[in-house]
Amino acid sequence: MKNRKLVTIEALLLAIALILPMATRGSADDTPTVTSVGVGFRSGFAMLADGSVWGWGANSNCKLGDGTVSDRTSPVRLCLMDVKTVIGGRAHTIALKKDGTVWAWGSNDRGQLGDGTTEDRSMPVQIQGLADVVCVSSGLVHNLALKKDGTVWAWGRNHFGQVGDGTTIDRNKPVQVKGLSDVVVVSSGQYHNIALKADGTVWTWGDNARAQLGDGTNEDRPTPVLVAGLADVSDISAGRSHNIVLKKDGTVWAWGVNWQYQLGDGTNESRNRPTPVKSLSGISDVAAGWDYSMALDKDGNVWAWGAGGRLGDGTSAGNPVPTKVPGLADVVSIAGGVDHGLAVEKNGSLWSWGSNSKGQLGDATIDRRLAPVRIKVGEPMQKS
Repeated sequence: MKNRKLVTIEALLLAIALILPMATRGSADDTPTVTSVGVGFRSGFAMLADGSVWGWGANSNCKLGDGTVSDRTSPVRLCLMDVKTVIGGRAHTIALKKDGTVWAWGSNDRGQLGDGTTEDRSMPVQIQGLADVVCVSSGLVHNLALKKDGTVWAWGRNHFGQVGDGTTIDRNKPVQVKGLSDVVVVSSGQYHNIALKADGTVWTWGDNARAQLGDGTNEDRPTPVLVAGLADVSDISAGRSHNIVLKKDGTVWAWGVNWQYQLGDGTNESRNRPTPVKSLSGISDVAAGWDYSMALDKDGNVWAWGAGGRLGDGTSAGNPVPTKVPGLADVVSIAGGVDHGLAVEKNGSLWSWGSNSKGQLGDATIDRRLAPVRIKVGEPMQKS
C-alpha cells in the first residue's frame, strides 16, 4: 500500500508538470536537452535536464511504465522525476533515482522487480531495503544494484547463479552478492555479470557457456571470480554473452562469444580470456550491445563493431574491427540495446540507429535505420 501511495504522488507531480511549459530547451533548435540515456529489450529511455524521464519502443508487460501495453514509436513521459539511470531486461525495467532509491515495473514472474512478490506491475514500485544505491544494471530477468559502500546486491532469476549468492534459487528480494567489496561499477549480460573494483580488477559470475566470464573455462560460477590478466581497468560493459572493458591507458579489451565479430579483434573466434580490440586508442567510454559493441573516444567520435545492421555505418554488414559512426559529433554518452544504438551529443541532442520493429528508435516510425537519426524528446504524449 505504501508503494502505491508513492506512485500516486509521482503521477500527481507528472500531471502538474505536463501543464507547465518545458523549462529546459536545447540551445540549437529549442528542443529539450537530454542528459543521459538507457536501453531495455527493444526500448529506450532518456533523462532530461528538467528531471523528467521519457521512454519509447516495446511495451510488453507494461515495461515502459506508462500504464499501458502499447508499443511507442515516439517518446512518452513516465511518472518518475529526478532519475539518474533507467535500464531494462526482457520484459521489466528498473530505475535509479538521484536519492539512491530503486524503482521497478513490468513483468515479475521470476521476482525481477524485487518487491517480494511475483506480481506484474504496470507502474513503478519502490524496491524496499535498497538505499544509497549508485549504480544499477539489468540482465534478461535479473538485476544488480551497487551501493555507495561498495557492496553489490542482486535479485531475480538465478538458474545460472547470476544472482551471485552461491545458489541457483530465484530471489524476489535483493540479496548481497558474495565475496565482493570496493566495487565501483557493475554491468549485466543476458545471464552473467561483470564488476569493476576500485583497484582496477574485474570480477565475473553466472552463465559461462560462451566463455563470457573470461576465466579460461566454460564453467558457470554462482559467486564472483577474478578475470586474470586484467589491471588498471576504468570502465566495463556486458553484452549478451561477451564483455568489453576500458583500461586507463585508453585501450579496449574484450572476451566471450565472437560469432558476430563483437570482440573486435578481426576474427569470429570466441575468446575465454581478454583480448585487445583492434585499432582503438584514446577511448573514454564503452558500451556493449546484444551482439555488437561501441566505444566513445575523447574527441566525441563513436566507433562500433560486431553484428550488422546496428553499427550505424550506413550498411547492413557486420564488421570485425571498429568503424566510425558517421554523422555524429561531440558525443558525450552512448548506450547499446539488443539491436539498436543511442548517442547523446554535447548540445543535448539524441540520436538512434538500427532495428526499429518495436519503435525502439523513437523516430515515430518502425523503419530500420542504418545511419543515425535524431529523436525528438519532449513532444506531447501519445494517445493510448
